[in-house]
Amino acid sequence: MGSGRRERRTKRAYAETWPKPPIVSRGARPIQCFSIWSGVLDRLASGPRSCFVISTMNSGEGTLLPPRKRTLSVPADRRAQTYEREEDVDSLLRYGTHFIHGLPRGRKVTTIIGTEPGTAADHRIVLPGEYVSADHCQVQRRSSGLVVTNLSKNGICYDTECGFGHSLRPNFEDLRAPANGVVIKPGMTFLIDGTRHRFVGLDRAMREHHPTLLEILGSEDEVRDSPELGVTASPSDLILAAASAGHLLITGKPGCEQEQLARIVHEMSKRREKAPLELTQVPDDVAERGALLKRAARRTIILHLKNDEDRIDPTFVGSMFSADYNIRVIVVARSVAIASKALGAQHVPLMHVWLRHLSLRRAAIHRLLDQWLVAEQVPLRVADLTPENQRALASCEWRENLSALRETAVRLAALARAPKFERATAADDLGVVRTTFYAWYKATIGLSDPLVPEARQRELTAALADRTRAAKK
Repeated sequence: MGSGRRERRTKRAYAETWPKPPIVSRGARPIQCFSIWSGVLDRLASGPRSCFVISTMNSGEGTLLPPRKRTLSVPADRRAQTYEREEDVDSLLRYGTHFIHGLPRGRKVTTIIGTEPGTAADHRIVLPGEYVSADHCQVQRRSSGLVVTNLSKNGICYDTECGFGHSLRPNFEDLRAPANGVVIKPGMTFLIDGTRHRFVGLDRAMREHHPTLLEILGSEDEVRDSPELGVTASPSDLILAAASAGHLLITGKPGCEQEQLARIVHEMSKRREKAPLELTQVPDDVAERGALLKRAARRTIILHLKNDEDRIDPTFVGSMFSADYNIRVIVVARSVAIASKALGAQHVPLMHVWLRHLSLRRAAIHRLLDQWLVAEQVPLRVADLTPENQRALASCEWRENLSALRETAVRLAALARAPKFERATAADDLGVVRTTFYAWYKATIGLSDPLVPEARQRELTAALADRTRAAKK
């Protein structure tokens, strides 16, 4: 039987059993509401959707129609949404470098990328290259987000997918941008076609954590150009990996700050709205494990593995990495062997970050010390030290890695503030026992007297006094 014929029969059946249409008055002329009644019958024939009370105006009697079954709301723990929201791109990182270009917040200001420097009123990013046009593309903030529009015949491309190989080296799948532009999201890249000028969209968290990534991983030049480091993750690559949804394994010796790096990865990810669950031990009780997995659904787990970690229950590990719970796992261990023993070789994440000890990052020691001395607001720099003391800093073992180097910067700053670089005064100012300070100076670091040539000492003391007087004004 056709659907139209079935519907007509249903309407006739309702019409026979229901009272006549109600009568309403328009002035002195009564009117039967056939059109309204016909609409009600159409609704009933296709299936009742709501609870209606139909009444006649003559008798005041009414009839209750059967209500439609209401759709249940999806519980919060079963919703597919993983991310609360996506931050706006507020700056562009030139991939493979440490150059970050800030972008205006207003929608009326347009940023032009090209070879021409422009005027002082313009906001431009100047790039070299024979395939880069004077005005190659424009970057503008719109209601849909940050939009990059091509202005050149050579065009621009944007990555549609980014895979990661050994040491987080990305493999970009680029697509040519359409004429109306492309919206750039945090962690997304676009390329000036025919060149190596690739830009990464950064949000506030990525931009704020970038200096710390330079400290923990090393600068782009140190990572990519140093043969002693081999192939290792760079800050640009880690930002791209943090913006993805993949699992990470972070390894390194104690003091390499792998715990801090794991938290930074979470804070740069799209799951940052929910605090990560940090596990130092997996519960033995099965019910507690199930509750833990439910609590961690669509969140991040930072799993800290001990050096003597035993094999974790395979069922729990499989559930933690399964798509059912949609958990991002960041594993922190001293080595890949420890992670393989605890998790099983099949569950060790492919995205691996190996943090190098300072003994493999000799070129970074002086740069980091100068950076932290600037933060201490003293004029002393590593170049001011005698050549013997500069060599001592570069050849030190740094057993506690970055924490020991930060402590050295603090103590060198205290020596710079002390009259004539006196060690006793510096130790007292820091609240450190003098014998401990002397042992650190001579035995641990291997420094010798004088720390700074006498002529340079007088210049630094005068410069510090001038800076102190200027700060008091």
